Formats: sequence, structure tokens, C-alpha cells
Amino acid sequence: MDYKKAAKQICRKLGGRDNLDKVEHCSTRLRVTVKDPEKVDLRGLKNLKEVSGVVHDGAELQIILGPGTVIRIFNYLYLIEKEEIQRASGRSKSPGYWLKKGVKKMGDIFIPIIPALVAAGFLKGIVDLMGTLSQHGILNIGLDNSFYSFAGLIVNSVYAFLPILIAFSAARVFGGNPYLGAVVGMMMLNPDLQNAWSKVSDGVVTYQSVFCGLYEVPMTGYQGHVLPVIIAVWIMSVLEKKLHKTVPPMLDLFITPLASLFISGYLTFAIVGPVFLKIEDILLLVVKDILTAPWGIGGFFMGGIYSAIVVTGIHHMYTVLELGQLASYGFNYLNPVASAANIAQGGAALAMAIRMKNRRVKGIAIPSALSAFMGITEPAIFGVNLRYGTPFLAAALGGACGGWYAALRGLGASGTGVSGIFAFPLYLKEPWDYLLSLFIALAVSFALTWVLGGREENLHVTSPVQGELIPLAEVNDSTFRRGVLGPGVAIHPSKGKIVAPVDGTIEVTFETGHAVILSGRNGAEILVHVGINTINLGGRYFSCKVKKGEKVKRGELLIEFQKESIEREGYDLTTPVILVNADKYDLTLIREPGKVKMLDEVMQIE
Repeated sequence: MDYKKAAKQICRKLGGRDNLDKVEHCSTRLRVTVKDPEKVDLRGLKNLKEVSGVVHDGAELQIILGPGTVIRIFNYLYLIEKEEIQRASGRSKSPGYWLKKGVKKMGDIFIPIIPALVAAGFLKGIVDLMGTLSQHGILNIGLDNSFYSFAGLIVNSVYAFLPILIAFSAARVFGGNPYLGAVVGMMMLNPDLQNAWSKVSDGVVTYQSVFCGLYEVPMTGYQGHVLPVIIAVWIMSVLEKKLHKTVPPMLDLFITPLASLFISGYLTFAIVGPVFLKIEDILLLVVKDILTAPWGIGGFFMGGIYSAIVVTGIHHMYTVLELGQLASYGFNYLNPVASAANIAQGGAALAMAIRMKNRRVKGIAIPSALSAFMGITEPAIFGVNLRYGTPFLAAALGGACGGWYAALRGLGASGTGVSGIFAFPLYLKEPWDYLLSLFIALAVSFALTWVLGGREENLHVTSPVQGELIPLAEVNDSTFRRGVLGPGVAIHPSKGKIVAPVDGTIEVTFETGHAVILSGRNGAEILVHVGINTINLGGRYFSCKVKKGEKVKRGELLIEFQKESIEREGYDLTTPVILVNADKYDLTLIREPGKVKMLDEVMQIE
């Protein structure tokens, strides 16, 4: 793949470098905020072969590219546009902007920490398995065994000092000094504070009065907590940046770090910490109550909606809850539900790969299914399942069934950071239940997709106008003749009416009224372009009868034009009918050149 070329194409479809306000990325998505959404060629963006799908909400777009591809394209895009792109401008204030921005920041904070969490989770699973085998006399390993002891130290170190890692990463994300952020994390784990875990065990809590005795706060550490740490570092970062702007340069080195740490530290211990600790506890309790609802109902619900949350891109919020569960309960009860949902998406994509005859669908579905089995579902969701609709719903039900079994059995992971088959080491104490939950999700989604969503029907495209059918290669325009816009046919019209060649939805209309793009039920996009260079008429002699987003039936009137008047102006009225997104479909021409009536079948798209 030519990543530089792909980056340039994406940039053009987004309206050019002057239209880019912010560009960021996660593991599979390019996240872009544009200045003017009207300049974005959304259809063209979706049709790029490198793009698996696009989620857009006003000025914000999520372009799904897949793991590995996204970072390469981002790097080229950033190099091309580095003078214009503001990576953290955030000027858009669309509804829900702040919520989505907050969730995005959460993801940015935890992505660099995930390798440490994965290593600790895997190692904890191995240690737990060794302990279980030792208890049953299968292994003769005592607590004084060096491997057992050192492995436990490594695991405990990651979780005990996790707030420091979170604080360091959060400061970088919020634009503060990461080392000052780490100090905030250290303050919240200070050994002079009562250890949060020992407080739980002995039930004794010490208090400190604040604000001249106005009230008291518990003097406990924040071991295992996430939200209070992130909010504390955010306050520190905001203070630091404001002080850098206002404090004289000669005093900046002394005053800024001192004031930033003291003010944020005092506010953390006096207000922020206790308040957000309570909020975090409430969130964890709510999630726990859902997942432990009778008869596995909570797991069914969470497994069913998980993939829909992935579509919105806000699934990174689960990391906060997963870490909180590990700290509070010792296990991560969200991971098995997420794993079931991911496997289900892979199962649906696999069924489509086997069932469908279209080579392009197979080429996308097989690697997408494998990716989903490993925990990365965006290629399967956007490349296959959402495109056909039914497979996505089948996968949602499969995820719900797998999540139901996981909740029914009380499955919990020993760590976080991975899902699907790669999460198996997190379940070494209950491997068969985990594998069975994945099998249930896979079987349900595969079977439902096979029965309900795996059938493909060719899209029969009829002539939108009466006239003379000619090969596209004979059109008097190099763009159409060379197939730059896609394959198709062309017709010399004998009458001035254009009708819909398929049942579908109007995707694009033009102010000049000379052309229209509509999509068929299978997503194939068809351009009907009346005449060569007729755009130069500026809309004279044309009347478009439909609007963007309108549903139309085959044979419904789309455009009326004054044939004789246009020909007197010297224009060639040859009308190309083009499959625009041909990279995703196979097109077959089924009619020989010659006379053609309106609604005679001229090609098939599969």
C-alpha cells in the first residue's frame, strides 16, 4: 500500500489541508475534526479502498483504517499538513462534544499503559493457576518459591503504582509536565497516607480537617483508583499552563511548579479526591449490579450493546471501569463480555466470507474475522457487518448470548488490555468456561448470519433513459472513457427524462441538476451523468426532481431536461451510468450495444 498517496487522498476528501482543524488517531481509527463539514466528500472518503468505514457527527469524523495502517497514514498526513493541523485545537462544540472529547482523552491516557497492564494480567493469571495447581497437589510449589515470589512482586508493582503511570500519561495528554504529573500520582500514594487496601481490611480510618475546620476528609491513599488521579492531574496541567503564560520568565521555573503542585495537591486531598472517589465507587457498583443481575441478564444486555458502543468510538471508557474492578474486586468482569462481543463480530464476518460469492467481500471478510477474534473488531464491523446490516445484528445477539453465559458463570479476567483469544491467559483458573462463552458467541452469530444475512442478491441496474446504448469506451470524454470514475455503460438519450435505475437512496445531487448519485440496497453507488460538460450550462435546461437522502423506486423520475435546447447549445447528451464504488463490487454488462428502452436491464452488480 502507498501510505503517502492514501494520506493525500484522504486529505483531499476531507476538504484539503485548510479544512483540517485537528487530527489524532487510536489503534484503528483516524480521528479528524474539520472546520467546514460541507467541504468533506463523505461518499468519496468511504469509497477509498484503504477506508473500512466512516463514522461522522457534524465536524467530527472517525475514519476506520485498521491496526497498523492507521499509524502509517497518520504519520504521512501529519507530515503533509503539519503547519496547518492543530492537534489539540478543539474548536468544534457540537452536541455531545465534551463527552466525546473526555472519553477520547481517556483512551489516549490508557493506550501507552496497556502493555504494562497486559503483562501484569498475563503474569497474574499464571501465578493464580500455579497457586490453584499447588492447592490440588498437582504442583509442588511453596509460597517461598522464587518464581512465585518474584512474579507476585512484578504483578503487585504494576497495580500498586498504577496511579503514577496514569498520572504521567494523563499529564502528557493534558499538555502538562508529565514529571509533575507523576509527582501528583506519588502524592496520592504517599506512605504517610493510610493505604486504601489496608483501610478496607482493618476498617480504621483517620481524618484531617480542612478549610479552617469546615469539614473533615479521610487521610487515605488512592491505591487502585483512576478517576481521582486523572482529575487531579488535569487540574495540575491547567494550572501549570496558565501560570506559564502569566508568571515572568525569570520566576517561572520556581513559581510555576511550586504553585501547580501545591494548589492541585491541596484541592485533590480536600475536594477532588473524596468527591471523585465516591463517583468512581458508584459507577463500579452500578456496573457490578448490572453484571451480577439474576440469571445473567446483565451480561446479556452488556454483550448485546458492546459492539454498538464500539461503533461510536467511546468504548475506551471501559478501561476506567475495568481497572476499578481489578482494584476493588480482584477481577475484571467486563472483559469476558467484551470478548464475547468481539468474537461474535468475527463469527458474523466469517459466515459472510464463506457464504458470499463476491471476491471483494471475501477478501475483506476473512482478515476482518481473524482480526476480530484477536480483539480488533473495527474492520469486521465497518468493512462487512454494518454494510449488510443483518450480520451486525446477528453478532450483537451472539455477543449477548456469550455475555449471558459469562455473567451466569461469574467469569472474571485477572487483567485487562486484551480480549478475544489473546485474553485466554487471563482466565487460566476457569479456562473452559471462558472458551465456552466464546464458542456460544461465535456459534450464535455465525448461524444467524448464515441463515439470515449471508445471502447475496445481484443488483439489477436498468437503463434510466430511452435511447442508444454504447460502450463506455466510445464516450467523447477521457474521464469517462478511461473509467476514471468507474465502469459502466453510456446511452445516447432520445427523450428528456431520467428515471431511477434501481430502488435506492439519493446520495448526491448537484445544483446544476445535470447529474445524480444514488445507492442501491447493497450499497453500490451509481452515477447518472446527463451529457458531457453540461455542468457548464449552470443548471439551464435541467430540473432535478429529487433531494439528497430521498428514497426512490426504480422508474421514479429523477431529472427532466430540454434535449433540443441543450443540443442547440452544442453539447453532447451522451449519458454515462457509472458504478462509482467499483472497488467493492463486481459489475457485469449484460446487454449488447444498440437500441434500449427505459428500464431495460443493462448491467448487474454483485
